[in-house]
Amino acid sequence: MAHGAPYSWENLCQPLAEVDDVLGRIFSPVSHLNSVKNSPELREAYEQTLPLLSEYSTWVGQHEGLYKAYRDLRDGDNYATLNTAQKKAVDNALRDFELSGIGLPPEAQKRYGEIAARLSELGNQYSNNVLDATMGWNKLVTDVADLAGMPESALAAAQAQAQAKEQEGYLLTLDIPSYLPVMTYCDNQALREEMYRAYSTRASDQGPNAGKWDNSPVMAEILALRHELAQLLGFDSYAYKSLATKMAKDPQQVLDFLTDRQNAPVRRAKRAGPAARLRQSRVWRR
Repeated sequence: MAHGAPYSWENLCQPLAEVDDVLGRIFSPVSHLNSVKNSPELREAYEQTLPLLSEYSTWVGQHEGLYKAYRDLRDGDNYATLNTAQKKAVDNALRDFELSGIGLPPEAQKRYGEIAARLSELGNQYSNNVLDATMGWNKLVTDVADLAGMPESALAAAQAQAQAKEQEGYLLTLDIPSYLPVMTYCDNQALREEMYRAYSTRASDQGPNAGKWDNSPVMAEILALRHELAQLLGFDSYAYKSLATKMAKDPQQVLDFLTDRQNAPVRRAKRAGPAARLRQSRVWRR
C-alpha cells in the first residue's frame, strides 16, 4: 500500500500472499499437533492464539485501505494483464472484504468482530468436546474369540494399546485406526453395534457418556451467532451467506442434492428386499 497506485499483482497481492504464507507456516504445525497430539499444555497455547488470529482476520477484512487498493487494481489497467487465476484471486479478495463487513457502519463492524471471535472459540470448544468424548470411551476385550474376523495388524494394535495401559487383552477405542477395523472386519455384531452407538453419540446428550462433553449448547450458540452474522451482512440466513463462496446457487439446490444422495441407497434397499432394508437402517449389521 505504501507503493501507492497504480497497484499490480507484484506490489499488492503477492506481498500480502507472502505475509499470509508466513503466518500459515507458523500456525499450521501448531494446529496440526493440537489435533493429533493433544495435551493440556498444547491446548492452552493453541487457545491463546485463537483470539489473535480472529482479530487479525477481521482487521484485514475490514481494512479500508486494502479494500480500496484491491478495487483500484480491479478497475485499473493492470487488471487486464493478470492471468485467469490472478483475476479470480482479486475478485475473491473483494468478495471476502464484503463478507467481512467492509461496508457496514462502525458499530456493526465491531459486532461482526465480536461474533467472529466468539465463533472461533466455540468451534474450538466443539472440537475439544469431540476429542475428549472420543478419548473418554474404551473397551477391554479379554477373549480374542470376540474379535474373530479382525486382521492380525488390528489385533496387534489393540493388544499394544492394552499393554501400554498395563492391561491384559485387547483395548478398543473410538479412534479411527481402532474403530474402523472393528466395523469393517469383526464378526461380532454386538460389539459392532456397541462401538457404533458409542461413536455416533460422542459429545451429545445420548449414548454411554450422555451429557458429558455435550455439544448441544455449543451448537445452539453457534447457530444463533451465525444467523446474527448473516443478518448483519444482509443475508436471509447463514445458508445463503455460506453459499456466497460456493458453486451452489441457493440452499434448496443443496437440499435437493443431499436428499437425492440420501434416497439413492434407500431405493436400492427397497428393491433388494426386507433383509437389505434392515441392514440399511442398522448400519452395524451385515
